[in-house]
Amino acid sequence: MISSCSQLRAKGRADLEGRWAEAAMLTFVAMLISCFISTVGSALDTGISGPSAININVNYDVVVLPRQSGLGIFGLVFIILLIPMSWSLSVTFLANHRRETDDPFGVGNLFTGYKDFWRVFSSMFLVGLLECVFLLLLIIPGIWMMLRLSMVPYILRDYPELGANGAMRMSVDMMVGHKWKLFCLWLSFIGVSTSTGMTRFTFGATLGIGYFWLAPYMQQTEANFYEEVKAEYTGAEQ
Repeated sequence: MISSCSQLRAKGRADLEGRWAEAAMLTFVAMLISCFISTVGSALDTGISGPSAININVNYDVVVLPRQSGLGIFGLVFIILLIPMSWSLSVTFLANHRRETDDPFGVGNLFTGYKDFWRVFSSMFLVGLLECVFLLLLIIPGIWMMLRLSMVPYILRDYPELGANGAMRMSVDMMVGHKWKLFCLWLSFIGVSTSTGMTRFTFGATLGIGYFWLAPYMQQTEANFYEEVKAEYTGAEQ
């Protein structure tokens, strides 16, 4: 039986005890790398298409108009190439839960996904594409698809023999009967982030500092959810 939301959060806090600052720092480093890569891509796109032209309309509002329309191909490509890093960040919390290493939140762990680049990249790209398509249909189908495929990152780590299709099928099977539980777990963090017991998240909130403490908590809790769902799933298989 899967633990309640409060129990899962408690397990997440226990896993992060003594390592929360390291997890927050790794999240911060990942954001810095993402921002840097995005900036480089945007700069390259600007160099090709030319800088934006600034016009002022009759109401004295500043309007920025591009000199020529473009897809921002470099920015898009550079962002897509960050997919393995995003995957790497997610699965570090699974390694932390299992205590597989004394330094699960070392910066080098952000790049483990690039060692298995094509499998990780193609799988997570396809997952993101499917989620976007369903979100374009309606918000509810989009959330439903996100819940069904939510275990794919962890499955890719635990089952290196599986590709995109196999990992997605396993995630769909694992999440049968558990989608509502995970949805409630996601929602529970809305209250957690504003509760008096989580005052660290409100410190410097205007700068977004709280995010770097909340994000590891959410990631760790979801990794623990996966462990319980996996245990139930593999037990059912035997």
